[in-house]
Amino acid sequence: MEPAIDEEPKKYKRWQPTSGDLLALAVVLLVAITVVYFDRLSSHEYRNNLRVDVAETSALVSTRLAGQIIANVALGQGLASAIATNPAIDEAKFSHLAESMLSSPSAVLAVALARNNRIEMVYPRTGNEAAIGLNYNDQPQQAAAVAHAIDAGTPVVEGPLALVQGGSQLVAYYPLFDGQNSKAWGVMSTIIDFERIRNDNLAFPLKTPLRVSIVRTNPVTQDQELIFGRPEVMTESPVTQPIEFAQRKWTLGAVPALGWQEPLGHSLARRILIGSIAVILVGAVFGIALLMRERLTHFRTLWRRERQLEQLSNRMQLALDASRIGVWEYDLDSGAVVWDERMYALYDISPDETLKDISLWSDSVYPDDVEREQRAFDRVVEGKSSEYHSTFRVVHRDGSLHHIRAFGISNTLKDGTRRMIGANWDVTEDIHRQQALRAANRETKEKNAALERASRGLEYRALHDGLTDLANRRYLEDLISATRSEAALSAPFLLLHIDLDRFKEVNDTLGHEAGDRILRHTARTLKSLARDGEFVARIGGDEFAILSHWDGDAEAAERRARSILAALRRPVDLGVHSCRTGACVGIAWSDPGSSDVLANADIALYEAKKAGRDRYALFNASLRNAAVESRRIADEILAGLDRNEFVVHYQPQVNARTFTLEGVEALVRWHHPSRGLLTPQHFLAAAETVGAISQIDRAVMVQAARQYHSWNSNGIIVPHIAVNISAQRLGDGSIFDGLDTLDLPRGALSFELVESISFDSSDGTFEQVVQRLKHFGIDIEIDDFGTGYASIISLLALAPKRLKIDRQLVTPIVHAQSQRQLISSIVEIGRALGIEIIAEGVETVDHARILCGLGCDILQGYLFAEPLSPADFEHWVTSRNWLALRETLAGT
Repeated sequence: MEPAIDEEPKKYKRWQPTSGDLLALAVVLLVAITVVYFDRLSSHEYRNNLRVDVAETSALVSTRLAGQIIANVALGQGLASAIATNPAIDEAKFSHLAESMLSSPSAVLAVALARNNRIEMVYPRTGNEAAIGLNYNDQPQQAAAVAHAIDAGTPVVEGPLALVQGGSQLVAYYPLFDGQNSKAWGVMSTIIDFERIRNDNLAFPLKTPLRVSIVRTNPVTQDQELIFGRPEVMTESPVTQPIEFAQRKWTLGAVPALGWQEPLGHSLARRILIGSIAVILVGAVFGIALLMRERLTHFRTLWRRERQLEQLSNRMQLALDASRIGVWEYDLDSGAVVWDERMYALYDISPDETLKDISLWSDSVYPDDVEREQRAFDRVVEGKSSEYHSTFRVVHRDGSLHHIRAFGISNTLKDGTRRMIGANWDVTEDIHRQQALRAANRETKEKNAALERASRGLEYRALHDGLTDLANRRYLEDLISATRSEAALSAPFLLLHIDLDRFKEVNDTLGHEAGDRILRHTARTLKSLARDGEFVARIGGDEFAILSHWDGDAEAAERRARSILAALRRPVDLGVHSCRTGACVGIAWSDPGSSDVLANADIALYEAKKAGRDRYALFNASLRNAAVESRRIADEILAGLDRNEFVVHYQPQVNARTFTLEGVEALVRWHHPSRGLLTPQHFLAAAETVGAISQIDRAVMVQAARQYHSWNSNGIIVPHIAVNISAQRLGDGSIFDGLDTLDLPRGALSFELVESISFDSSDGTFEQVVQRLKHFGIDIEIDDFGTGYASIISLLALAPKRLKIDRQLVTPIVHAQSQRQLISSIVEIGRALGIEIIAEGVETVDHARILCGLGCDILQGYLFAEPLSPADFEHWVTSRNWLALRETLAGT
């Protein structure tokens, strides 16, 4: 893009490269590259030659070092060979041989002899006394070198090593083998003066002065260790030479004493010559480029001025076309009007219109806007204003209405003529867009208002119960949290947690509609009992709460609970039925030590429900501790189930007439990791709170089935195994899960149902469950018979296989005739209905004799055996000790 006219002076001050300039720059760049290249080539050649010199010199040094070390090692080898043939050599003989060797010129400083890796002799002894008794095993580096020498069967050099007698030298180790079984009986070592060898080799004149370092690999730690020189030599791209001798390899690194860089004096003359040639070439090139640039500048100036006018015209037209602006001119003295083509298009008027005065505009303006626009225009004509700004409407020939924005400015020419120049453009779309935005803004405000109303409704529904219109649990928890966070400003509060009695029975027998009516009635009752400032909420299915001021009067709280219970026990008219429900109440209050009032009230409610129906209880610390303990045990139970800590013990059941094994009762035990083996009374209550009863029942059933198969495969015949089933499982459809995978014959498994379960269900659900269990081949037994609610009708409907008389009835029969008569009646009922009778709690011979006489079919109790582990039960069966009771009873 070419510059505008007002940019021209600034543009000409800038340097703009020409083709000549670019050619000159290319030549300069080429010269510079050539100069640098030749300079670097010369420097590189210098370094290569220097590296060759260093390599030759360092190779000579490394070869001389290795040769002298090897020569000294070889000198010691001769002495080692002489000593090796004489394992019993004494110190005098050793000193004589060592003295002979040391008399030869060498770098060997001392000789030592070690047996069992402990130095016993050393020569010369003077100055080396500290080495006597040195144990190589205490010196890891020396011990490794000795072991290496013995394994390799050749001398090994190590070091320089720090010597116990002082100093640091090379040590050569020679294994000593006897000539019979080639077993090493000792080690001879020589101390080699490494400093002397090193100085001898580095002191003679060298072709190239060097800085030298020698490193080795530590055989124990595998680390690189510096033997001689400065460590930085190995980091300056040194020439390296290996030094190999006696199972060891060192590395010699060498760099020039003055470094690898070419000396300044060596390169200065060359660089001055190359630089002078480069300057001459560059100067010539720039002179030619300057002349070419000046010539091109003249041509550009002429060409630029020819195009400026054309560019300005094109830009102006482009701007007008792009913006769709019409330009007009009005002669204030003559009234003549000049429009461009865009103006005619804006007003939908043909350019051939003969009328060329102000009426061309005024006749097109919308009638309602004419008067206003005329007044604004006249202000400029009369000289009261120099500018005209306005927006008005015009009507096109098709009747469409368009919005036009106008701007004009008046000026006086040099000849005194007054003119007004202006522009018009169509803003119809902008006006419509603004109108749409205003309409959208109004609609948005209306929607926001609707959303606000909906949000308030949603918030209300989120905090209230839809059935009773009471506050819900979330609302209550938020209120308690807010109250506790403002505890410094708020008074303590009391919480009554209310749970309806028999609500599930109402739902199950009368339907959910009746249940909903009970809930709404309860809500109305509680609201009617609420005092000013109290908060009533429904926080669960049949659970309610009242939040009230707490004045510290526990007796008043109890009276309040009693009044609530009295109101809720009144009958509720359900139309056809009149129903009584009642409730239990848990009471808790806030105090500095209470962490969660709602949880405390729930604990108190649980305590009240344990006591029965229509009860209340006050929270205290002991209830909290009991709940925490119950929770802890419950958690341990769940963990115990995961870790298979629940096992089954088996109590035998014997035939009352033949005393043969009739079956076993499977009884669960818990192998607690810290409390040992626990019976059910220690964990069943806690298991119920977390719903783990079903998992425990399932674990017992699976273990019992597995044990049944194990006994049968080992030749131990157990007619049947009785498993206790909890009340929770009867209404749980999962009781049938996996029954077909137990692979037990019919009658091998029986379920004991506690008589405290109500067998008289009105809808027949219980009978359906029992019949389905029988379909799986499972017998039904009624446990604890005589202590519950079973009726003759329910026995006829269930048709159990066996009745088990509870131990509470069995224990007193030795002394109580009435108890015998009761058991006799139960036996008669069983016989009449074809049901076998089991008596549990048989602990003495008298119990067994009386129960046999009364006609019981099966006996179970500690007289025969306590509940046994599977292994103990197998031992009990094979020992057959209980059969001796048959003779004892026969004798009585």
